[in-house]
Amino acid sequence: MQKHKFKHTLLSLALLLCSLTALATDKPNQTDFERYTVRHVIFNSTFILPEIARSYGIKRSKYESLINVSVSELGQSGGLAVKLSGTSRNLLQQQKVLEFIEIKEQGTTYYLAPIKISGEEILHLHLSVVPEGEQAPLEVKFSQKVYSD
Repeated sequence: MQKHKFKHTLLSLALLLCSLTALATDKPNQTDFERYTVRHVIFNSTFILPEIARSYGIKRSKYESLINVSVSELGQSGGLAVKLSGTSRNLLQQQKVLEFIEIKEQGTTYYLAPIKISGEEILHLHLSVVPEGEQAPLEVKFSQKVYSD
């Protein structure tokens, strides 16, 4: 149990560091709605330690980034369980469906999906988020420049 908890703590710490790095930029990594906040950050998969990546089935590669998405009630922290789907599209209009894995730990839920990249490129992302008990999806669209590691 302790090793499992340590594994989650390391992944959470890595994701927190990636989020803080992203927040230091001039572009916000969240979209606020009437009742919810959707937070998102894209980071290189090589930021995750090999043993943590292995335990979650995450591929580490300089040509693979990860998107981390969490949803909370407006003004709150933590992550809610949601139905989440999304796509990424590059400048050549090549579109890929994002395949999210749900990670639950210590009262919070967040989602990770791999995104293949080649060198430096601009990605246009579209997320559709449906919090539990809601009918209409929250639509999030944003663009971000990404780099291979």
